Amino acid sequence: MVVPHEGNYFSFKQNSIYRFLRDAADTAPLNEIFRADVGVDTLNSAVATSLGVVFMNTASATRASLDIVERNVTGDNFLTNVLFPHFDFTGFVYDDVVLESWNDYLLVACKSDSGENNRLIMGDVKKKTIDVAQYGARSFTKDDGRLYIGDSVSQTVYELFTGFDDMGIPVANEFISMNDTFGVEKLKKSKKLRFRGLIDPNQKIKVSLSIDNSDWQHVGTIAGSADYVDYLTSYAIGTNLIGGETLGGGDTVPVYQFLMEIKIRTPKYRKRRIKLEAEGFGYCAIQMMTDWDIYTFPDRLPRSSRLTQNVSLDGTETDQPTPTY
Repeated sequence: MVVPHEGNYFSFKQNSIYRFLRDAADTAPLNEIFRADVGVDTLNSAVATSLGVVFMNTASATRASLDIVERNVTGDNFLTNVLFPHFDFTGFVYDDVVLESWNDYLLVACKSDSGENNRLIMGDVKKKTIDVAQYGARSFTKDDGRLYIGDSVSQTVYELFTGFDDMGIPVANEFISMNDTFGVEKLKKSKKLRFRGLIDPNQKIKVSLSIDNSDWQHVGTIAGSADYVDYLTSYAIGTNLIGGETLGGGDTVPVYQFLMEIKIRTPKYRKRRIKLEAEGFGYCAIQMMTDWDIYTFPDRLPRSSRLTQNVSLDGTETDQPTPTY
């Protein structure tokens, strides 16, 4: 595929990129290999943006990456760089991939355990974050700031990111925090989780904890109809523009601020994760999340790890009463 950018024409092959540039007299054009060991699989694997030419690099059989051809800020040549190096793109299939840009996002439609495109990877170039949605697309188009996709299975066109539901059902979503040790390796206990944010009265957020990589445990719910929500002051979501689109996809709705805390009981742990899931309809945003009343203990292994210590010499038995040597 050929993508024009800043007077150059970049031709993307499976294992290389060519650069074509016409001279002023149009008698001695330049046509050279620009990069080797990079490439694409489909005719929709690259898109020109204001930042440069973004492409899904699938030249390597073991590692896929989202790359960009961009102007060198200190010279007149072009460079290739990797975007979102912290995200593992190798868990998806790109034999029918489609790329597009929309506001601050780079969009990648691809496959995950399916014969058709069923995942939409969204990379925020300003925040350097990645979100993955369960939408299947084989084509994109934009009109007046709105984004439309051609469905990968049915002959249907959908408008994305408008309203607060997904065809009448709640939007599937989750936020999972990092494994946090609070900067110390000592064992800890937490007594409370405190949250502040904005929420629609019809929305509720499920809060779950994972202690030292254990299974998720539901510890509480943030309800938009609860007494801790301040209904005296409302905020209009949908009136402020971000790029060419309004918050909420054009639907102006009132939301309210809340400040609440959830009492929890945890074992002594080294690290913990928090998962948030919006289960209802309507807008919600977590603006602050704080662990409260954190107690520290001597620097020992968590109980779950201590059970597997003192391994026998042959490595087949654990938790031996004394060393076996």
